[in-house]
Amino acid sequence: MIKDYFNAIPIASELTNFLLNDFEKETLLKFQYDFHDGSVAVTKEHRILEDPNLKRVKNFIELKVAEYARDVICIKNSLRMTQSWSTINKKGSRHHTHNHPNAFVSLVYYVDCDENSGDLVFVVDQSSIQQGYNFNLKVTTNNEYNSNAWTYKTLPGYISIFPGHVSHHSTVHNGNKDRIIIGANFFVEGTIGQFGNTDIMHINIK
Repeated sequence: MIKDYFNAIPIASELTNFLLNDFEKETLLKFQYDFHDGSVAVTKEHRILEDPNLKRVKNFIELKVAEYARDVICIKNSLRMTQSWSTINKKGSRHHTHNHPNAFVSLVYYVDCDENSGDLVFVVDQSSIQQGYNFNLKVTTNNEYNSNAWTYKTLPGYISIFPGHVSHHSTVHNGNKDRIIIGANFFVEGTIGQFGNTDIMHINIK
């Protein structure tokens, strides 16, 4: 039987061979970090990829988002970065469940971690087969239709791109080094809609 993933959440992930060099890591760690919820440190600066020393990293991330727009969600519209930041998790901590308001697309890129640094988990309130009746069904094998959580293993170089409204968190970090990630949000820029309809609008991001 052929399976079609109709109405699926477009989460794209890849373990890339792109890694930050020592100079780029030093630049990242020179930003000021604040602790949130007592477990995760977040940069005070929310446009870190505007730093000239991280230009190579920004170019890589923008290239991956353009690929996501072109090949995954298949749109011509331009997506522009609106925020970028870094977080650090110490051993024994986790990243709480959250989403990214005011973001069309978000991403997370793993700078430093190991196989025990915690998984990336996406969650929804209901699986796709619960949305009609909300039955508590007896699932035999978890798949894209019957699951309300989806887990990804992470390593340095791993990147995940997803709609900003989708909730996600990390499991507990039990690795031997700090887990360091870069996050970024993107929004649609330019003209959307059609002149022949009543839906056309122009978005200019500063």
